[in-house]
Amino acid sequence: MPTCHFFLLAGELTLQVKSPGLEPGASAGLRLLGARARAQDVGEPQPDKAWPDPPKPGPARARPTLVAFELHSRAIPGLEVHLASFPALRKRFERMRGAVREGEMPPTFHDIEGLPQFEGQARTSLTVGPFRHPPTRDFCRAFAEFMMPWTPEEYISIVNETSAVIERVDPHLIFVDTMFSHAMDACNLLRRSYHVLSPLLPSLVCNQNQPLVRRLFRYPMSGTGMPYPLPLSLIPANLLYFVTMIYYALRSKPLNSANAARAARGCPGSYPLMDLTYVSPERTYITPGVAEVDLPFDCPSTLHLCGPISADFVSLRDGDPELATWLDRGETVLMIMGTHFDYDEPLARRVLEGLLGGVDATTQILWKVPNRDELGAVFDEVLTTARDRDRVRAVTWFDAEPAAILEHENVVCYVHHGGANSYYECARAGKPQVVLAQWVDTYYNAVAAEYAGLGVYGNKSCAPDVSSTELSLALKRATSGEDAARMRERAGEVAVKCCEAGGRQRAADIVVGLLGTKAA
Repeated sequence: MPTCHFFLLAGELTLQVKSPGLEPGASAGLRLLGARARAQDVGEPQPDKAWPDPPKPGPARARPTLVAFELHSRAIPGLEVHLASFPALRKRFERMRGAVREGEMPPTFHDIEGLPQFEGQARTSLTVGPFRHPPTRDFCRAFAEFMMPWTPEEYISIVNETSAVIERVDPHLIFVDTMFSHAMDACNLLRRSYHVLSPLLPSLVCNQNQPLVRRLFRYPMSGTGMPYPLPLSLIPANLLYFVTMIYYALRSKPLNSANAARAARGCPGSYPLMDLTYVSPERTYITPGVAEVDLPFDCPSTLHLCGPISADFVSLRDGDPELATWLDRGETVLMIMGTHFDYDEPLARRVLEGLLGGVDATTQILWKVPNRDELGAVFDEVLTTARDRDRVRAVTWFDAEPAAILEHENVVCYVHHGGANSYYECARAGKPQVVLAQWVDTYYNAVAAEYAGLGVYGNKSCAPDVSSTELSLALKRATSGEDAARMRERAGEVAVKCCEAGGRQRAADIVVGLLGTKAA
């Protein structure tokens, strides 16, 4: 097979692949010009290939790395895999690259200089920190700034950097992370077609493809935390939120300034992230969702539901045998609130009291607290008995992957912030979950978890804060009684669907299929 280049661009990571003898980018489509690939060249994963050690937990946009290394593991003749992102993501890439067999050509990483999105958002004026915000309130005002956290000069500089990488690699196939607007603009400037890899729930990815009446009268707008389907009493609020978001986007100085700079640079159309929830018939969209974890929606033909895109992980008994032995002692609730979450003393106290109040006296609590060393007084105050001090384990980091911990039979519930990684990992493990939503899409995911019968929206009354009483009640629903029994049964059914969907192997199959189409 001639050499084929695959290239994926992501706000946190970009991926490319090359293949010799094929004319890159001859048209804006994904047509590979050259010999047709043989079935054995582009077919099944190679079972004897070593899969790299999985990266440590991080943003959902680590998925491009997984798809890239899955493609690499298939040893397709002539296939080159390239990834590009901001330098901060190189460490994750290098961890996985280290597992490539000696003598093999590993995927190639390209640095894109500039300010990553999360760092840019940390400079915005959101009133409760760089990420957390109450549902609807405050976020409407900050929405456009949240979506455009760069100055016009910074934005165009990253577009230019990305364009240079694309021209240097000259890939045959490009996938773009859904949040990497610079890459979309770069592709459009260069008249190169691209496809999209999104971590969002599929119903959110194609929200703008749904009939307008359904969008406004049945679906809660992302960031509101309102239930699905919308009750009549909340439809006016949903409509008001829709109009308000448009109003603030149109009046946003950062967004208007960036659009002026984009137009001057020659970038066509509106800011790409304004189409974040629209599926174009001209490109392929890969998501890690399955219908069973989502709200109902009409699926466009170019939107693919692959199931959770996750790495193979070392078993808990191999990765952290001491923790495995501790979990063997009895039922345990696991709590992790994402990569970017720290606690102050009042919040840590409310969470700890809520956890203790939501389970019986024998249930263990395993809690990731990144700044645990600063909160000793809280634990001393709340954990007053030897039994409680023994059954509550608060750690700054896990040596094992969260997915490996979730697989332990004694983990009966997962408390998390509603991020896509956590939501999908828990669904794949078949465990009930309690979602303490914090921002934008996590509110939507919390609503989806309740609708799908997989868990409880555990801070509905006070998000993004946490009430000890509300958390206790949510935990009781998820771990005891008839509600918990129904959730366990439903979670088990959904876990089967997640595994059947194919995950990273299915995502890689889609990429290979697109490469094969170009070779036809």
